[in-house]
Amino acid sequence: MSRFIVYVIYISNKMTVRIDRKDCLEAEELMRVIRENIDSDRQKAMKAFGKIYEKYSEVLWTICLNVCGDNAVADKVFGETWKKILNHPNYNYTKKKVTITTWISCIAHNAWLDILKKELPMSDYTIDDYLESEIGIEEEDIELSFNAHLIEGALAELSDKERDILKTYILYDTDKKRHVPDEMLDELKERYQTTSTNLRQIKKRALDKVRDYIRKHQ
Repeated sequence: MSRFIVYVIYISNKMTVRIDRKDCLEAEELMRVIRENIDSDRQKAMKAFGKIYEKYSEVLWTICLNVCGDNAVADKVFGETWKKILNHPNYNYTKKKVTITTWISCIAHNAWLDILKKELPMSDYTIDDYLESEIGIEEEDIELSFNAHLIEGALAELSDKERDILKTYILYDTDKKRHVPDEMLDELKERYQTTSTNLRQIKKRALDKVRDYIRKHQ
């Protein structure tokens, strides 16, 4: 089970979040309004989107923060999730019988995999081959593929320090020659009492572990 979905259950127990059938049907109707008006009446579509955002943004942010464990990473997943929802407002409770919070958590899961996809190239068998079906699935489909479980399993094998450092580096798209800001590097160096060179080595070892795990379990 995706960690994002696990935290839907956790947050529902810790916060005053009670999602019932009425909430889900209301969300389904708002998504319909977005779909049918996004091109012809954008103001009406965005008003419906605003209602979804207002009601579920706190839940999504709390889930992202708990799963990602870092404000910067959580913020990126949070933002990408809302972009995906606006671009694909196809939630359908009547057909799928999936709660709106679970549906949103699955989109957040896919947003996180999208970020990973950019950072985990493999020479002989690319990460794209593992993620292609997962990234391309319908957003309301809550079934996680074997490929997604591979990624989840690989990340679970890392130490907390390796995961933290890897997540920080993953925020930046190396194809665009962007780099981790000095202040973030300084924070990592202070947190783990290490050097910039060693941080890069830890990141490399973490990536190697992920690749090795995928090769062994494919």
